[in-house]
Amino acid sequence: MEIKTYAPILIPTLNRFEHLKRCVESLSKCTHADKTELVIGLDYPPSEKYIEGWKQISDYVTTITGFKKVTVFRREENLGPRDNSKKLREYARANYDRYITSEDDNEFSPNFLDYMNKGLEKYKDHPKVFAICGYNYLEIDMSGYENDYYFSHEMNAWGWGSWFNEKCDNVLNMINKSGYLMELIKNVPFRVFLKDGLKRCNLLFNIGLDKRGDAYLTYYQWNYDMYCMFPRLSMSRNHGFDGSGVHCGGVGTEIDPHSVQLIDDRIIFESDFDLPVLMDEKIQKIFKSFQRGSLRVKIKKFILLILMKLFVCLRKF
Repeated sequence: MEIKTYAPILIPTLNRFEHLKRCVESLSKCTHADKTELVIGLDYPPSEKYIEGWKQISDYVTTITGFKKVTVFRREENLGPRDNSKKLREYARANYDRYITSEDDNEFSPNFLDYMNKGLEKYKDHPKVFAICGYNYLEIDMSGYENDYYFSHEMNAWGWGSWFNEKCDNVLNMINKSGYLMELIKNVPFRVFLKDGLKRCNLLFNIGLDKRGDAYLTYYQWNYDMYCMFPRLSMSRNHGFDGSGVHCGGVGTEIDPHSVQLIDDRIIFESDFDLPVLMDEKIQKIFKSFQRGSLRVKIKKFILLILMKLFVCLRKF
């Protein structure tokens, strides 16, 4: 497949020097890194404890090689992860019609950029594809699945790409509008919540209207029949469960399995890209097994869903 436009890769960061260095070095080894603009948003430290790592990153970004271009935005005040990322997307929108984004704690396969750019080229104008995701879940068993990629209503942000167009703008505007949580809980079928993971249901209820993440996008896609593309073999692993980040807690002295997850070692992503855009029966079966929980978990989820429904009803008064 001919790639007409190579998407920039956007990375917001603050003080996690070792994480960022690992992430950038893995990207620099990717096929097409020499055709890709790397855009880093270095946030300003909010307090003294962040300064040492921030200084290390400030020095490191001047030494990065292997990319077509390296653009660094040094924030003059602390923006926080969300606004830092937002400004990176604004820069990309002014110069490209697509983008790839990652947090600084991911590590990538050599074919990650090839896979992402081919997917972004193929599905740019498809009305049902919202994003191309580079991660595949550690917990699911793909041994019976033969295709190189699949479509799912899931959304995962451990290395993903999307477009600046009406289709995707409408999705993001929808999930960020006031009252979207209530609308989502009211409209998404109860069975969808029941067969989904307790963690995401709980996250959705806890974060309320303050943050919008993977959970909001996943349920949006369930509700409006939209999809993300995923690789059968994961192209990223995550090192963020060490307590250093905003969204992931630590795992104590144990080695987090996500940080040692096997990832694709090929340099090119070969595919005919001929799969229909839907969640086929094999993938539905795989995810059904992945999301199945114990009776205790199901009871907790049912109680949580009742609380969510009550929350929506009470908001009317």
